[in-house]
Amino acid sequence: MKLKIVFLAIIIGFLTSCATQRRCAMKFPMQSSRDSIYIESIKEIPVPLPGDTIRVDVPINCPDQDVIKVENSKLKQEISIIKGKLISNTTIKPDTVFVHSKEIKTVIKEVKVPEPVKYVPKFYKYCALILICLVIITIIYFALKYKLKILTVFKK
Repeated sequence: MKLKIVFLAIIIGFLTSCATQRRCAMKFPMQSSRDSIYIESIKEIPVPLPGDTIRVDVPINCPDQDVIKVENSKLKQEISIIKGKLISNTTIKPDTVFVHSKEIKTVIKEVKVPEPVKYVPKFYKYCALILICLVIITIIYFALKYKLKILTVFKK
């Protein structure tokens, strides 16, 4: 009965023992020797826009006049009424627009894989030591028993 309780205690002890990260890394080392690194960068791509001119003529019953003149670095617009026509001249100057795009580079590097450390748990070391001691004691026991029988035979 006591043997069953000791046996169950040993089994429960093994099942509830925790495995640490260090022990798992020693028992099951990495097998891959390659590693991928993804590098994401934002790149600006220049897109040139050509210049353009737009002219619109619309007949209208109004006296001649200059309505508006607007000019900035990218656009020039003039609206006027001449001889009963509304004339709009729009000039778009050439320009360059920068578009942002993501660029992903995959770099594959060789990784030095460490050699697994041979680890023998202390429990197995103790079991092996006990087994060796038992074998030695058994050999000594039978050797002494056999020698004693031989000596008793010679004494007669």
